[in-house]
Amino acid sequence: AKWVGSTFSLPSQVDNVTQENYPVAADCGENPLFILVTSDKGLCGAVNSGILKTIKASHVNFEEATGKRAPVFVVGEKGRPGMTNLHGKDITCSINGNWSVPTNFTQTSALALEALKGAEGCDGAVIFFNTYVSAIAYAQTWRYVPFINGHLEEGASTEEEMPYADYEVEPENRGEALDNFSEYALTSAMYDAFIENATAFQSSQMSAMENATSNANEMIESLSLRYNRARQAKITTELCEIVAGAAVENIVAPRAFELVGTRITGDRVSVGRTKHILDIAQRVGATEAVDHRHRNR
Repeated sequence: AKWVGSTFSLPSQVDNVTQENYPVAADCGENPLFILVTSDKGLCGAVNSGILKTIKASHVNFEEATGKRAPVFVVGEKGRPGMTNLHGKDITCSINGNWSVPTNFTQTSALALEALKGAEGCDGAVIFFNTYVSAIAYAQTWRYVPFINGHLEEGASTEEEMPYADYEVEPENRGEALDNFSEYALTSAMYDAFIENATAFQSSQMSAMENATSNANEMIESLSLRYNRARQAKITTELCEIVAGAAVENIVAPRAFELVGTRITGDRVSVGRTKHILDIAQRVGATEAVDHRHRNR
């Protein structure tokens, strides 16, 4: 069996802009399982798109270096659509809805067992997740977790060649104990990744919603200003029409009544007669306006 010097590697942050610190074939073992951690919801900035870019580049690099395509275990609803186009055949399982309840170790243990079901022949797992940096920053991160083979390989005659041979284990079945230890190590690494990713998601979503609220308030202020201007213009136009109508009634209407032989005060006029008088008033107003322009010349 292969000697494992450590339970899992330290997290390594990558830079998607310069493409630095991506995992290489030597960091991933011979047959790794890629575990992608994303969220179920969007509106969180580039949390999901950033980690998708990281795992895609790492998957391509591993295939170019070894000629093998690593299987992918996806956690979160936003991960599967992003991997389907180029790596859909490599997805062994996709888990949705796990973020509907607070992350806990029991839930993570069940997900780790589900991941191991599709990891037949794999000697380790590379977990891709986001690490919380600050309220406005996060980093794409990966961590390698080697699988501990607690059973003697063909040709091995003594238990000294097994991993952690210097340690005594109970019960006496060392293979079973080391298998459980390997599952526990993977669960611990996944639990840490889930906590970090959830924190980065919450902070990024809070920042994105704050920016969206600010933009919405600015739009509301702009639209309110436009509405008030249009309303004020409409009120001003109506006031001008009322004033103009009053001026016509006070100046032109008496002249029209005189032309039809009727005085404004003291007499009752029928509806039909009134309409006739108003028609004459309009014509008189137009005529007097023309005369006024000629006199100004």
